[in-house]
Amino acid sequence: MLYVEYAKRRYDAAIQEIERLKQSEFPYPQIRDALLQLENTFRQQRTSLDKLTPKSSPPVAKNACSQSLSVLFNYTPFLGFVLRATNVRNAFETYAPVLRLARQLLGPDTKLLLSSEWDYSPFVFLPNAELPEFVLIGVPAYESSNPLLISLAGHELGHNVWAQQDLRKKFDVTLRDEVLKALKTRFWNDYQQIYPSTKQSDLLTDMFAKQTWLPAHAFAKRQLEEIFCDVMGLRLFSEAYLHAFAYLLSPCIPGERSPIYPTIQARVKYMLDGSEHLGVICPTNYADLFDSQMDPSNPVMKLLVSIADAAVNTIVPQAIVEASSFGDGKVVPKKSDANVARICHDFRMVIPTAGGLTLTDIVNAGWECLHEQDLWHHVPQIRQADRSRILNDLVLKSFEVAEYS
Repeated sequence: MLYVEYAKRRYDAAIQEIERLKQSEFPYPQIRDALLQLENTFRQQRTSLDKLTPKSSPPVAKNACSQSLSVLFNYTPFLGFVLRATNVRNAFETYAPVLRLARQLLGPDTKLLLSSEWDYSPFVFLPNAELPEFVLIGVPAYESSNPLLISLAGHELGHNVWAQQDLRKKFDVTLRDEVLKALKTRFWNDYQQIYPSTKQSDLLTDMFAKQTWLPAHAFAKRQLEEIFCDVMGLRLFSEAYLHAFAYLLSPCIPGERSPIYPTIQARVKYMLDGSEHLGVICPTNYADLFDSQMDPSNPVMKLLVSIADAAVNTIVPQAIVEASSFGDGKVVPKKSDANVARICHDFRMVIPTAGGLTLTDIVNAGWECLHEQDLWHHVPQIRQADRSRILNDLVLKSFEVAEYS
């Protein structure tokens, strides 16, 4: 059975690579912990393959090899993530305060990996069966040393909160009802142009009819999760999240909008609503930084996305309260204007701030200083071209001082 031999060789190669990775220098122990857990998973699969013999029936052997192949497909990206988490381009000074924040939100056993990734948008790997306590957050490689973007981790941690609290299930029925309400009251004529034989009474009873609107329900759930995560970013990092969001995504990605995200302008509107609820002061004319996005050209997709948008719009206030209440319940500190002013004063003097100040206050002070046109004009030794680099160094050093304190 040649496919069994191939399967064994695949795992031998993977395990040999893990052995090489274990010789790396790890800036924090959670990287090695993740690597060892993945190694254990791979070795268990290799042991299972050894149980196959020439007498094993082909269906059983093929199924075992297929399952082992699935594990390789699923977990090889994690090995790459672990390797990139050791890269010196990462701002390791951000690790300890973000880990502390993650544990405050998700529990004391939470383990965190931060990695520089070749993906422009930050993303998160949610905990899974093989890495149940791990939160893996990836940031764009060429921004991974930029501490001012660490507030985007608030959004990614929001995905973990959403999953841990099973908020998808909590909002599922409400969103379904709003999807059907929007379909029946606002989009029925458009729907009938595409499905003229379907009656409103069929929408919940007829299997074909259900398939015509269920994608809108799925889109609405994904959109609401993104909005919740944006508000979580605001709750954790205040104005710094707004600045980082605009830095990364303004004015918009050209082309047709994604059905699983609100339009960029809708996201901004919802963030402004969340800011008002949270008492976050938005930058002047913030919404003007963003542009409109194209609707899907496919008429069916356009209808489904429009229905999802309308349903989500009615539930957003509940998502805002959910994110705000969760942060308050975990006693996550809010931005202190007095502390931010103190840190800005230190940064203007070109010194890292002292004392046990919060991650939120330090990052917000960094953004305030970045936007000061005359920052360090009184210091002739600092060239304009070096401002961002020096400010980033001050922010990172302040993280270290705060963590030490």
